[in-house]
Amino acid sequence: MAFGDAPPSITNVSLRVQAGEFVSLIGPSGCGKSTLLRLIAGLLETTSGSLRVSQLTPAAARKDAVRTAFVFQDPTLLPWRSVVENIRLPLELLRVPPDRHADLISRSLHLIGLRDEDCGKRPRNLSGGMRMRVSLARALVTDPQLLLLDEPFAALDDMLRQQLNEELVRIWSERGWTGLFVTHNVAEAVFLSQRIVIMSSRPGTIAADVRVPFPYPRTTELRGTAEFARLTADVSRQLREAAT
Repeated sequence: MAFGDAPPSITNVSLRVQAGEFVSLIGPSGCGKSTLLRLIAGLLETTSGSLRVSQLTPAAARKDAVRTAFVFQDPTLLPWRSVVENIRLPLELLRVPPDRHADLISRSLHLIGLRDEDCGKRPRNLSGGMRMRVSLARALVTDPQLLLLDEPFAALDDMLRQQLNEELVRIWSERGWTGLFVTHNVAEAVFLSQRIVIMSSRPGTIAADVRVPFPYPRTTELRGTAEFARLTADVSRQLREAAT
């Protein structure tokens, strides 16, 4: 992928993600992690080569496209809409029958753990963590098969970030979507993922593909184990090597 006459942002990327996998992308700043995510989402087109998002389930084969949702680093909520109205937006854009909205929104709110008293609030009346919860609920309301997350927790404090990591793992375990998660936080990638894909410095390519052996469900106690520390240190070492 190249932008105009500039050198390629990413090059010679060869990556396969299986249906139902949770994969994190890490790499030095500017290596093309977010660009790769936008290519997968269809927000950009490759300059050369090919990219294919296959049908992820037998049921999906009867439909025109894989249901995909994107969660950005900024919650990107509409300031004039309430929590419920922001979550409803994808249903309106996809022209889901209005009589289904209430049930789908309620299900999404329950998944994310939003309280009834927050539903009528505007984004300005919510904390940063609550705004990100609403953004995630909005992405999940369409029951996506592919969820793309571009550093969604980067601006949050560490305690809240860890809490949302645990909730994201729980939701993925329950719903079974395929997840691609961009992060700069190695410990976050280790905690969340089945695989960690390490990208090299620009032009970005795949420098390493690390399997994470820890079983699910994963709880906060995992972060305190020697095995977690060893893998985090090893991935950090490989990241430093990829950045040189």
